[in-house]
Amino acid sequence: MNLRRLILALVLTGSMVLALTANAADNGTNHNSTNQSSAIRRNSNDGTLPRQYPNFQSDDLMWLVGRWRCITREYLQPPMRPIVDADMLEYFNVYLPFADERMTLRLTDDPTDRWITAEFLVRRQNGTSEYDMSAGRNFVERLVPLEDGFPVTIGRNAIWAGGPEHIEFRYHRLMNESPPQLVVESTHLKAVFQKLPMFTPDNMARDATNTLPFFSRETIDGLRKHYQELIEKAPK
Repeated sequence: MNLRRLILALVLTGSMVLALTANAADNGTNHNSTNQSSAIRRNSNDGTLPRQYPNFQSDDLMWLVGRWRCITREYLQPPMRPIVDADMLEYFNVYLPFADERMTLRLTDDPTDRWITAEFLVRRQNGTSEYDMSAGRNFVERLVPLEDGFPVTIGRNAIWAGGPEHIEFRYHRLMNESPPQLVVESTHLKAVFQKLPMFTPDNMARDATNTLPFFSRETIDGLRKHYQELIEKAPK
């Protein structure tokens, strides 16, 4: 009888130890999960995400702010259709790395997560007839926005211009070039843009009032200050 009681006591003690160990492990796991979630929320508030967080990267896009001029075009498919505006890219103007007070430093795989104040300018030609165009009469060539009135958004690998029927440009930058170059590619076109060094962020911010007419100069200056604070607070 005593032997049976001893065995029973040993079994119960072992069960209790296992239960306490499992509970401690659960508490530690929950604690780590809570810390990780808090880190994600905290970094989301300051415009960044942890480095290990998938499909995100932090970029203030200050390198992109400026005026970019198209220096080469390569048509990737035979023009089996009439030439459209997106085939005639001339400039890419980036005024501000944000579009309103909803600011972030995050770039994701979805360009709609990041709005910027920018526009593609295309060369548009107007003529009343083939005869007038060939003779140089009533022929006007001007630069106009590719998608006027619609946002430009950017992700890690793509820039979207326009509304629901947006035009997608895959992009990558050649920062080792002097001046820096930006390569954009759509279904039909590959274009290389070169940054014009005389257009500084301050110059572009002044020009932003034309693109954001509902924002005063004072408002834009305040937004730029807030954005700079966001950059300074971001983890290095």
